[in-house]
Amino acid sequence: MPPVESPAGTDRSLSRLGLAAFTLFLLGAFALGVALREENEGAGREARVEPSEAAAKPNVVVLMTDDQTLSQMRAMPHTKRLLARTGVRFDRFYVTDPLSSPSRATFLTGQYAHNSGVISNRDPTALSALEEDDTLGVWLQNAGYRTAFVGEYLSGYGGEEGEQVPPGWSEWHALVDPTTQGYYDYTVNNNGELRRYGDEQDDYKTRVLGHLAVDAINHAVRGERPLFLYVGFNAPHAPSTPPPRSSRSFAEAKAPRTPAFDEANVDDKPSFIRDRPPLSRRALARIDARYDRALASLLEVDRQVGRIVEQLRRKGQLGNTYLLFTSDNGYIDGEHRVEFGTGLPYEASARMPLLVRGPGIPGGETSDAIVGNIDLAPTIAGIADAESTIEVDGHSLLSFADHPRRENDRPLLIESLVRDRSADYGFPYEAIRDGRWLYARYSTGDEELYDLAADPLELESRTGDPDYAQVKDALAATLRRLADCRGARECSPSLPRLRSPEGG
Repeated sequence: MPPVESPAGTDRSLSRLGLAAFTLFLLGAFALGVALREENEGAGREARVEPSEAAAKPNVVVLMTDDQTLSQMRAMPHTKRLLARTGVRFDRFYVTDPLSSPSRATFLTGQYAHNSGVISNRDPTALSALEEDDTLGVWLQNAGYRTAFVGEYLSGYGGEEGEQVPPGWSEWHALVDPTTQGYYDYTVNNNGELRRYGDEQDDYKTRVLGHLAVDAINHAVRGERPLFLYVGFNAPHAPSTPPPRSSRSFAEAKAPRTPAFDEANVDDKPSFIRDRPPLSRRALARIDARYDRALASLLEVDRQVGRIVEQLRRKGQLGNTYLLFTSDNGYIDGEHRVEFGTGLPYEASARMPLLVRGPGIPGGETSDAIVGNIDLAPTIAGIADAESTIEVDGHSLLSFADHPRRENDRPLLIESLVRDRSADYGFPYEAIRDGRWLYARYSTGDEELYDLAADPLELESRTGDPDYAQVKDALAATLRRLADCRGARECSPSLPRLRSPEGG
């Protein structure tokens, strides 16, 4: 039998055990505090969901380019293979304000520009108008997600408060103006600390953003939270600098020469286009040179998309991750005699690529549903079982991804609410777009009406044709309701089935 310890010895043993336990408690509390501080760095509010509950949720990764057109998907074979062939391509996806900051604000809020308040690229109607406490990052962080932002935020970010991190983001790597658009010599806010990048090959911006996105994936898998990662590439925005060793990849490329390119007859167009002469030789050369550079700049985006997908696979997360690829707006490359730019309601600037891949979504399918960027925030909130803190104007498009043959004919609002003084075509307008028709009315008093089933290139406006008066009146009446709508119910008005006077 082992000897019985005296009471005095027992007290000393208990004291030593108590001291050790207390020390371990303090160390554990300190470690927990550090971990929580790191997890919530930059967060506006603490997560409201238990880690064990949140860990069962899927990851969400959003990859967004800047000024990319549908035709420029030709430069992205990896993206098409990894997302389109394994997911759903939405062929009729539109941005509801084809301008960078309003479009990105709509992505973060699920609201039309007239509700988000972000209606331009310049303050006070740009970043300062965004209610940053009520955005997608906050919603998902409250739902238990580790949230990470990488890349281009809204125009004007940085300025006098370059070290500011908005609420809702556990990890933050944002490009700081005025260096946002350059591909070298730029500044990134890394979780509140500014870092300057130079002009070496390794400083090429798209490559750096890809590295930061991969790092965000690595940081997330070490914890118990699912990941929401939003990557905003600035390619192919001008100056569209090609990546190292890729400058000649599309040397012979030209902007698509459809009948809309340098349109022969613009008598039916608004006055600010009707007065434009045909494009000059120099203008044609500038368009093709920009288009060539844009394609080359997207090569590196394509490589980084491949790296991000591969890292998710390596970490065992790909099968539990929704991936969305899109652009903030398109670009005019000579269509309708406009040399370059964004903001118009035409297909070239408002119709975007959207690829969605994720658990349960069939591969290699195409959806013809009419969807918009107002639908992205409610879609992601639905995936994450997150509650929005504001009234959104869109609906989840996940049912169309799960069932690509499901159809709709819902009218969308496309709006541009400020005069863009930098462009001679940048007049405010409101437009309505459904499965067949596009009707726009401008602050100049001009109108346009296109039957996109018969005229997909928008070559012949029907506003002055009395045979189309009934169609125009119905679209105009619905547009009046959409122009100041608020909330998903109010922003989903029914539109009577409108038939072309020519049949169909």
